Amino acid sequence: MFRQASKGLSGALLLLLTAACGDKPASIQTGKLTGGTMVVMNSNGNVEAYPPAFGQARDQYTVTETTTQPDVQTRIRWNAKKKVLTVCPERRAAPQTAACPPSADVRADYIVRVPHGVRAIIETSHGTLHVSDIDGSIEAVNQEGDIKIQVPGYAQASTGSGNISATFGDAQWPGTLAFSAVRGNVEVYVPAQARAHVRLHTGRGTIFTDFELRGTSNGNSETIAAPINGGGARSIVVHVLDGDIRLLKLTPQM
Repeated sequence: MFRQASKGLSGALLLLLTAACGDKPASIQTGKLTGGTMVVMNSNGNVEAYPPAFGQARDQYTVTETTTQPDVQTRIRWNAKKKVLTVCPERRAAPQTAACPPSADVRADYIVRVPHGVRAIIETSHGTLHVSDIDGSIEAVNQEGDIKIQVPGYAQASTGSGNISATFGDAQWPGTLAFSAVRGNVEVYVPAQARAHVRLHTGRGTIFTDFELRGTSNGNSETIAAPINGGGARSIVVHVLDGDIRLLKLTPQM
């Protein structure tokens, strides 16, 4: 179910605030989303993603956008058939289309709040991507920049050039979680009790893990393919072309 707040209409509620830096406005759009997927497709810029704030409803989303480009706006699209809410920046003069138009020259920074139980897919480039405390599954993609994820559920991430640090708390994730970097280091904290198969490979770098796994090396490359805790019906794949890999146990804090 999707419902976007409005001011006299059943469309978007757009509140323009004066940014602290001067005359460049920030925009906030909010609404309701129960289940489904929330997609943030940023072209260039930082993205921070959190759950609803204290006092907000569990099914409320919020999109806060800041940009130095006055002709840029954020448009929210809803696909009722697929239950997908898509957020993306675009030029104000761009025609309204069903999909986000190409916008390589558009830059915006986002703080988004994702409703409970909603899957989140977040993409950006030339910025940092930070996801914290969201309880739905996470897929994070950064063409050029770092990714940091700390969630109670599960996640996967990829970057072209940058580092990935991912911590997830669900030991019963379905299927395969994939993490990759072309140039950069990947660090993944996995619940210590998780039963899974892992495949770790770096073309030029080193692999470290405290799961007591053995691997092989060939020149500058290293590979580990082995079960953790006896294996299970799930897996983790980490692939790095040039960089290091760390697969570490996430243990409960006393």
